[in-house]
Amino acid sequence: MTSPYIAPVVPPHITELVTSCARFVRATTGVDLGFGHETLPLLDHYLFAARVEIKERPEAESLIAQAAGAYFGQVLSLEFGGFWRAQETDVHRWMLWMQPVFLALNPIGVGYDVLRGGTTHSGPSSELRLARDERELVTRRLEALPEVSERDYFTFATRFDGIQVAVEALRSQMVEAGLDDVSFELDDYLSEFGD
Repeated sequence: MTSPYIAPVVPPHITELVTSCARFVRATTGVDLGFGHETLPLLDHYLFAARVEIKERPEAESLIAQAAGAYFGQVLSLEFGGFWRAQETDVHRWMLWMQPVFLALNPIGVGYDVLRGGTTHSGPSSELRLARDERELVTRRLEALPEVSERDYFTFATRFDGIQVAVEALRSQMVEAGLDDVSFELDDYLSEFGD
């Protein structure tokens, strides 16, 4: 289902990375990526194959991880109503902020996690950023999910599922509190996290 939230214009460098990702996947698999979450297993398949490539060509790691992460971010943005803040060249500072709930993350970090099959890499952190008083709720919901193998955890499909659970938990809490018409903007995030 497409989100009712309107995302601001996507930064040009994010669009370029997303286009590169689609081109890489098409060249490798012969399949075109759409922008729905159902395409994420195909992206996972591509990144599993790319793990071999980066062993032979380590200089390709950054481009592959960033392109795949940007694509993942666009899927999240379209699905949940998010917007990018990626004005600088430092990918460690790029963030995708959700509008219907107070949740942010760096999708580029997820790209590095999936490509490397773990969190040991030179890319940004993929940690979910939440309001302090909502961390426990999200942690409880995520811990209630069935366990997955490490291999399956470091996939875009599994990460999407976890983010979906977090968004639903946060949104349900907002609806129960009568805040279902509230949405979040950049200033809300900056007041919580700083610049």
